[in-house]
Amino acid sequence: PKYLHGKTWHDQLDDKVEPVATHAHWSVRNCNGDANQLRSSLRNVVEHYQNNHEKCHHTSRCKMDPNYEPSRKVLRNEKAKPLLKKVITSSVLYKNAEDFVLGKDTYPVVLKVSITL
Repeated sequence: PKYLHGKTWHDQLDDKVEPVATHAHWSVRNCNGDANQLRSSLRNVVEHYQNNHEKCHHTSRCKMDPNYEPSRKVLRNEKAKPLLKKVITSSVLYKNAEDFVLGKDTYPVVLKVSITL
């Protein structure tokens, strides 16, 4: 509802659901078994969407491409930033990072099984 704009949702966040999930999956696969590194990577999502790439991974497109232009809305609104941070830091993944640090991408396993059938 419109009356909750800036309290539980914000229009600057409407294009970030899928990319935040993608970032979370990437963070799990690349945390090297370290819960603190996983949490740090998840917190960096907010910075990344503010177009601040100082803490982004060195292999990220935003770091490698000198002409990088964000494909999503840049977070500029002071109400949208804490809303995104709250969603991330309230997630089960963030709170229980120790339980997820050994997460692996199962795509190669599924591919191998399907080839042998």
